[in-house]
Amino acid sequence: MFLNGSYAGYITIPARIVEQNLYAVPDLLPLQHAALSEPLACVLHGLEALTIRPGDTVAVLGLGPIGLMFVRMCVLAGARVLAAGRRTERLNLAAELGAEHVIDVDAHSDIVAAIRSLTDNCIGPVIVIEAVGAVEAWEHAISVVRKSGVVCLFGGCPEGTRVAVDTHRVHYDQLTLTGACHHTPRTFRSALELLESGSMKPELFIQQKAPLTDLPQILAGLANSSNTAVKIEINPWS
Repeated sequence: MFLNGSYAGYITIPARIVEQNLYAVPDLLPLQHAALSEPLACVLHGLEALTIRPGDTVAVLGLGPIGLMFVRMCVLAGARVLAAGRRTERLNLAAELGAEHVIDVDAHSDIVAAIRSLTDNCIGPVIVIEAVGAVEAWEHAISVVRKSGVVCLFGGCPEGTRVAVDTHRVHYDQLTLTGACHHTPRTFRSALELLESGSMKPELFIQQKAPLTDLPQILAGLANSSNTAVKIEINPWS
């Protein structure tokens, strides 16, 4: 199903992939921006299960690259976006991408109450998008959404993980819980078009550039959280 080898100098692509899933990069789209098409296509796939209307209040939990892309897409859909996450840089970027309110989860003992306080009569957002991939975040997402609301559980937890769900609330408040994973050819094409238009502001996501020789130390920095860049452009030709 997959063809790995992104750090190779050359790669042979099987005909079955060329015929079905090879896309031409638009002439006016820089290669470093085109590289964002895969995560953005996954975000677009997640949004297909949601109906966001102009003026809807949407909460996004988690401000990694995926969460920030969800913030931007919901803003483009006309939503009032509440973005919850960590790190001042990520919170500031969420605001720059159009979030109406940003919430530092480390600054609140009750993040559910903090998010709900930003909605009319504290009823909660109509849509909540979980983009963390942690049990606590899944449970917060289900707790914070309003009655008859929709929760997109996008962040993948490890296999075998169990989440505590208030069954009374899901049933009597008529919640809709949906999962989303990966992307489709349709969403990939849409991602390229969005990036070409510039409306996603792809330049804001790429916060560091480095040659391929720096890759080992960059991966180590990402693993130990000493590197906080949203996306890093690795240029194999520099």
